[in-house]
Amino acid sequence: MLTLYGTANSRAFRCLWMLEELGCQYEHVPVDFAGGSRKADYLRLNPNGRVPCLVDGELVLFESLAINLYLARRAASPLWPNTVADEARMLQWTLWGTNELDALLGSLNRQRRLPAGQRDTKLIETATEALTAPMRVLDAQLASSSCLTGAEFSLADLNLASVVATALAARYDLAPFVHTSAWFGRCLDRPAAKRTIAMALAAAQRWTDGRSQRNDG
Repeated sequence: MLTLYGTANSRAFRCLWMLEELGCQYEHVPVDFAGGSRKADYLRLNPNGRVPCLVDGELVLFESLAINLYLARRAASPLWPNTVADEARMLQWTLWGTNELDALLGSLNRQRRLPAGQRDTKLIETATEALTAPMRVLDAQLASSSCLTGAEFSLADLNLASVVATALAARYDLAPFVHTSAWFGRCLDRPAAKRTIAMALAAAQRWTDGRSQRNDG
């Protein structure tokens, strides 16, 4: 039995989405990224104190993208590329999302979560401006192809869409990038994505409720 540790409103989102796409039987242990990931039992699995972490028998894996690559290969999934060239393109877009978008969208998201008076407006402006160039690159790619590596949804699309999803929380406007916006909508319209989004929204609500209770106490 596969066991995935991590809340759905974290980078565990992409791994849960992958598991849902594959139709795998798995146990989800919703370890949070605040106190839960710092507990001794969890640190024995992932000494970095971060989520997610996957356990498959004797195999213990951390890093969400490594987990997704493993899951796709393990299940002989159609999401895994058929050729070496497509595998290289999948890795290219997976790593590109991490290198070009992830940090900037994450920075915006952290700022948007702060009360208005505490936000660094200069940082927001700089990150928003810096995102324009890579978003144009992505939009140009999707202008000639419905998915990143061809006509069919693949691991490249799942991995990159899970990065772009941060744009929603960061309130980054995708509308100017019409091809990216349409592609992203198609990705999130997949049944597995909808199920995972529901998990993420529920996890975010639990986090909000828990924080309110702590503040009240």
